[in-house]
Amino acid sequence: SKWAHIINAHSLVGDGLIEGLKECIKDSEDSRGCLLLAQMSSSNNLIDKKYTLKTIELAEKFQDFIIGFIGNGSNPKELKKLASLAKPNFLIFTPGINISDTGKLGQNYATPQKAIKSGSDIIIVGSGIYKAEDPIKSAKEYRKLGWKAYLKRIK
Repeated sequence: SKWAHIINAHSLVGDGLIEGLKECIKDSEDSRGCLLLAQMSSSNNLIDKKYTLKTIELAEKFQDFIIGFIGNGSNPKELKKLASLAKPNFLIFTPGINISDTGKLGQNYATPQKAIKSGSDIIIVGSGIYKAEDPIKSAKEYRKLGWKAYLKRIK
């Protein structure tokens, strides 16, 4: 709680975990926030729309601590729409981002452009950077593509 400004949690465990995490940071001088896992980008995962809606309800209950959601890299638009029913300024963090939108091992990737266009606020890139021949160059490319897509979306 001293060094992490944003943490994430699975809402399967319910209110108790969120209350406990919130309690851990109550005396912190800096702002802290939590993301709830609302969707996953892997094929055939067990998260359904009902789970996502319950996760949004939890977020609404803890608006002073929950800052947004981790949402599906291939369809953040649905999550953005559902989340806006509760609080339009929840952030959507989207994993499963890869310039090559073909997934492996059941992973459904989305390009930075597709994710941002669909409503993602922040893209999470993993293997597209750490498996790249030049990770620094790759990270800069993802940053450029994401920012360009964001500017296009807000025009």
